[in-house]
Amino acid sequence: MELKRLDKSKTMNNIILYHQNVQSLNNKTDELSVILHTNYIGPHFVCFSEHHLKETELSKISFDGYTLASGYCRENSLGGGVCIFKKKNLAYQIIDLSKYYCEKVLEMCCQVSIKILKINHPLRI
Repeated sequence: MELKRLDKSKTMNNIILYHQNVQSLNNKTDELSVILHTNYIGPHFVCFSEHHLKETELSKISFDGYTLASGYCRENSLGGGVCIFKKKNLAYQIIDLSKYYCEKVLEMCCQVSIKILKINHPLRI
């Protein structure tokens, strides 16, 4: 897949989200790390669906510069699962949606609420 280089000057005020249906995250972490750390993407949030991991396995997955914000893993069957990684420097709050989970029907990990402050003028002290 060919990726277009992003013009960083045009993305300064935008949030970049990357989503990939990975069909098993375990064997793709090296390739995904390269994609995430090129000048092409640099997303604030990275979402993976169909990671196929159990909670203990998901907690061991890491990408340099990112933290696992939330994840959902199937308990009673194979496959499925979703997770969100966020850049380490972003503050966030997890909204608990676990009461809505239904394995193989509705699999979601969270909704991430973030605050974005925009300052249109320089601060003077």
